[in-house]
Amino acid sequence: MNVLGVLVVLLFITCRTVGREESFSIVIPASRLQCFFESVRENNYTTMVFDYQVLYGGDLDINVLVLDPKADVVAQDTRKSEGSYQIDLHMKGDYQICFDNTFSYQTAKTVFFQVELLRADGTSDDFGTSALNDPTGIVTHVGLFSEVLKVYFRFKKKAFTKLLTK
Repeated sequence: MNVLGVLVVLLFITCRTVGREESFSIVIPASRLQCFFESVRENNYTTMVFDYQVLYGGDLDINVLVLDPKADVVAQDTRKSEGSYQIDLHMKGDYQICFDNTFSYQTAKTVFFQVELLRADGTSDDFGTSALNDPTGIVTHVGLFSEVLKVYFRFKKKAFTKLLTK
């Protein structure tokens, strides 16, 4: 794929995540806790829909913890393979979503998760409209996307190295 093609794909992904719906597949290493943040800057969002599923690793289970901006627990699962929550947003700020794999000493877990912010009428932003209102969101999301890519390529490199050494 040429450079222009890669840029078009990255632009599409960026525009898609600039809305108020985001989804990722991540790897949580063994014995690790990793947290992600969803910023709620506008009062017109009333609900956060959060879904997750363990796709690969061990017994396909993970601990999940969702905290509001005051660090109060708003959702929690222990050693589940999937879950879905509708969380009432009572305040603006950064909501924290944590995946805890500390109980697994040897096995990393691949987890898909999706977060969507909804208005009182149950709708979310149209494709790309929040980019017009908050262009800094693009930079934030591209930075987050680049971190996800770094993790993916590190994992891919390790897997390829292990394959070559066998």
